[in-house]
Amino acid sequence: MIAWAKKVPGFQELTLHDQVQLLESSWLEVLIIGLVWRSIHSPGKLLFAQDLILDRNEGSCVEGMAEIFDMILATVARFRALKLQSEEFVCLKAIILLNSGAFSF
Repeated sequence: MIAWAKKVPGFQELTLHDQVQLLESSWLEVLIIGLVWRSIHSPGKLLFAQDLILDRNEGSCVEGMAEIFDMILATVARFRALKLQSEEFVCLKAIILLNSGAFSF
């Protein structure tokens, strides 16, 4: 994730403190949007990794996971309906990183 963040225009011009703050406050959302993107062509399934693909029934084995699973699947369905392009995905991912709510004054 750090290597990717360094490729975002302007990120390396920020102070190290600000870079760390942005990464610390956005890492979960950045990882989730990556999960959404990987899953876009697999309706009803989430592709955590090439060898770890779960459907809702498999994901609901973990207590409380069914609700999270459903929210992520709904987001995947919205992205699919919007026919999100890879360039749009990358821009959205960068916006999530840079708009994480971590401000240093």
